[in-house]
Amino acid sequence: MVVVLIHGVSAVLFTFFLWRRARQDYTSTQIFNTAVLIILSAALGWAAFRFTHNHFTEAPFLFNPKVSGFWYILAFGTAGFFLSVRWFLLNPYEALEALFPGVLLWFLLISIAFFDLMALFAAVSLALFYYLERVYPRILWYRSGKVGFASLVSAATFFGLRAGGVFINSQMFTSIGRIDAPISAAISFILLFVVYNRR
Repeated sequence: MVVVLIHGVSAVLFTFFLWRRARQDYTSTQIFNTAVLIILSAALGWAAFRFTHNHFTEAPFLFNPKVSGFWYILAFGTAGFFLSVRWFLLNPYEALEALFPGVLLWFLLISIAFFDLMALFAAVSLALFYYLERVYPRILWYRSGKVGFASLVSAATFFGLRAGGVFINSQMFTSIGRIDAPISAAISFILLFVVYNRR
């Protein structure tokens, strides 16, 4: 019951953050439809996780798909994001910049509820996001000044911290085993590569 309540509050906050940050560039209909699609996609991810959790027997130490709902929710939610970009004609980097704080806040709240180390990763990444959002136009290395820098770098930081945390302790609530670390590290590298190519 508590988990459902936290997810409900997080969904409302996610929608509010998205609306507040995107209202200058997009209509209320675009913003609301995007929020609903992403939230429903994440909910499908949670349902897929619960199904897997209930039907898988004990899995090997390297990969345990019944432990972590994080990757299910992230995968389905990311699919919802890209569908929103396509269907509602959004700029992907503008949309990511608008919704990213809400996503991190959602991770933060649910991680705190489970006393999970990911709460620390989300808090650090959220603080970094707001810092970079203020200073990135003055970063000489990032000459293009294109939107998306703060969210991409903060997301890379989040997954980099996650990779390190899983490598140290793969028994974290959000971990699917040792394979979690290289997956997180690869995502972090890809995000930084995108930033490098947009400089």
